[in-house]
Amino acid sequence: MNQILRSIDLLVDEINGKDQKEEFPKLMSREEIINLQMILIKSMIILA
Repeated sequence: MNQILRSIDLLVDEINGKDQKEEFPKLMSREEIINLQMILIKSMIILA
């Protein structure tokens, strides 16, 4: 559960452009990141 929340936080930061360190190359497009975020949110709701 904590891992899901952390993943969502990281994705939100990525979408908002807060992570300017660019530690990882951009492997996913903005649309793919948003789709992944939606899947994680749905998973969190199911697990709640």
